[in-house]
Amino acid sequence: MNIQNNRKDKLPCLFDWADKELAQDSFLCWLLEWANSTPDNRSDFPERRVGFEFLKRILVKAKATIPSENDTVSVRVFKQIQHIDIAALIEFNDSRVGLLIEDKVNASLYNDIDSYCKNLNAQNDFSSATIYPVIVRTGDACQIGEVKVPCFLREDFLSLFNDCHNEVKKSQILLDFYTHLHNIDSALKMYETRPLAEWDWNCWKGFFEALRRSGKVVQNEWTIVNRPDGGFVCAYPSWQSKHAYFTGNLVMYWQFESDRQRLALKIIIDDIKVDQRRNRLVREYVLGQIDEYLNKTPDWKAIIKVARGRVGCSMTLKEIPADGWYRELDGKIDMNAVLERLEKINKFRDALVEMLLSDKNKERLLDISK
Repeated sequence: MNIQNNRKDKLPCLFDWADKELAQDSFLCWLLEWANSTPDNRSDFPERRVGFEFLKRILVKAKATIPSENDTVSVRVFKQIQHIDIAALIEFNDSRVGLLIEDKVNASLYNDIDSYCKNLNAQNDFSSATIYPVIVRTGDACQIGEVKVPCFLREDFLSLFNDCHNEVKKSQILLDFYTHLHNIDSALKMYETRPLAEWDWNCWKGFFEALRRSGKVVQNEWTIVNRPDGGFVCAYPSWQSKHAYFTGNLVMYWQFESDRQRLALKIIIDDIKVDQRRNRLVREYVLGQIDEYLNKTPDWKAIIKVARGRVGCSMTLKEIPADGWYRELDGKIDMNAVLERLEKINKFRDALVEMLLSDKNKERLLDISK
C-alpha cells in the first residue's frame, strides 16, 4: 500500500526542516522509547507497534537476541553518552542487550566503533550487557568502503513503514518521517525514467548506487567536486582487476563526470611529490602508447575521444562521451545494456594496462615517474 495516498498535497512535513543528524537522533530515541512494554495502555497507540517492530528489526541487523510479542520489554535510551550518538539498554527475560547506534544521514565516515563499544560497556548501566553496534543511515553515502558494522538503511525504514502502514497513517510524526525518506528515495530513482540530458545530481547518485547494487561493480564511490561554475558529481566504478597499480606508483582508472555526461580515462601519480615536468612526461608517454593501441583497434578508436586535461598528479587522458557508454530502451535507461557496455569498457582499460606492463613500457615509465 502506498502510504502517500493518505497524505494531503502540500501538507508541511516536519523532517523537511529537521533534516540533520541531531534531529534524526531525537526521532530514533523517541521511536525506541515506544518499544517499552509499560504502561499497559501504551499498546493502544500506533507508535507502540512501529517502535517495537523497529526494535526487533534493528536487533536482527545487529544479530542480537530479539524479544517476542509476549515478552515484557524494558528500553532505556541514552543520547550522546561517551560521544555515542544513541545507546539503548534493552532488558527482557534474562537478556540484557546494549544497542549502540551510530546515526548518519549522508556522512560515510564512521568513528571508532570498537572503542565506543568498550566505553559503553564500562558504564554502570551497561556493564553486564552484551553490546551490539549498528549504523543507521538514511541518506546516501558517497564513499562506500568496507563497513564491518551492520547497517540499518533508508530502505529498511521504508520496508518497516510499509509493513506497518495502518499504524504509520495514524501518527503524524511517523507519517512525516516516512514522507521525508520516501521523497529522498524517489529523487534518487528518477534516473530510471528521465532522459540522460535531464539528470540532476540526485539522478546521478541514484545511478551510481544502482551500479554498486548490481553486484557487477565491486565498488562505486562518488563525490561532489565543487567549482565556481557549480561543480559536478563524479564516481569511480571499479571492477575486480589484478591491475590496480600497473607500474610503480601509477594508477589508471575510469571516472564518471556528471557535468559532461562522460567517462574520463584518468591516470594518477600516487605520491606527495609535485613535479610538473615529470607529470607531463608521464602523460605524454602514456597518451602516445594509448594512441598506438587505438590505431590497432578501430572499433575503440571510433568511441574513445581526445580529452583536454591539465598536468598534475591526477590527469585526464581520454574520454568516452555519453553515446559511448549510455544505452536506453523506449526513452529510458537500459540498465542491463549499460552494465554490459561498462564491462567491455573496463576490459579496454585492462588491455591498456597489459600493454603498459610490457618490459619496455614498464622500464620507461619507472624511469620517468621517479
